[in-house]
Amino acid sequence: MTHLETARQEALTAIRAAKEETRAARNGADLSADQQRLLEELYVDLDDQEDLLLEAALDQRIEALRLAGGKLAEVARKIGEDIRRLENVAEVVAKAAKAIKALADIAGTVAAL
Repeated sequence: MTHLETARQEALTAIRAAKEETRAARNGADLSADQQRLLEELYVDLDDQEDLLLEAALDQRIEALRLAGGKLAEVARKIGEDIRRLENVAEVVAKAAKAIKALADIAGTVAAL
């Protein structure tokens, strides 16, 4: 886990703890209407911050997946090139094998005469 990811996880943990405390405080019976409103706004702000951190993590994962996909495509391209080169070698070797077989067949026929 990178330093950035560790910091993000710590921030998410802190935000979630703050949301829980805010939720518990909102349920308190001795709060004025202004205090209730303030805690509600705070909870919404914390929830928004949590969403932003989660979206940022997802964006980074998407980018990492794109990079990984690009690397795989490059490897697949190189393998394709190597296969084409090997196919050419295989064709030339097959022609040589055919020529050697033909020579052996001719030599066998001549020897039988």
